[in-house]
Amino acid sequence: GDLANPSFSTGDYVRWPIRAIVFSADDKGYVEPIESEYAYGIIIEVAAGTDMNSDAVIIRSTTLNEWIVAHVDDPQYSFELLSRAQAGLSDD
Repeated sequence: GDLANPSFSTGDYVRWPIRAIVFSADDKGYVEPIESEYAYGIIIEVAAGTDMNSDAVIIRSTTLNEWIVAHVDDPQYSFELLSRAQAGLSDD
């Protein structure tokens, strides 16, 4: 699978940015984040999307100690796959 644009499965380990911690400014004064702090979690469940909606995931955050429920393409999270579940652990 393509780690940059993944199809998530139960047991996958993911991360998502929670805040910018380092910024850069150009000579015109434009500031942009260049380094982020991330939260990490394990996908507990995947619900298949429809033609109108992407798949949804339930994630247990290992760093924030909370549950996350979101669509996989939700711009609030920008989920990134770090590693796949071991064979035999996912629902696929």
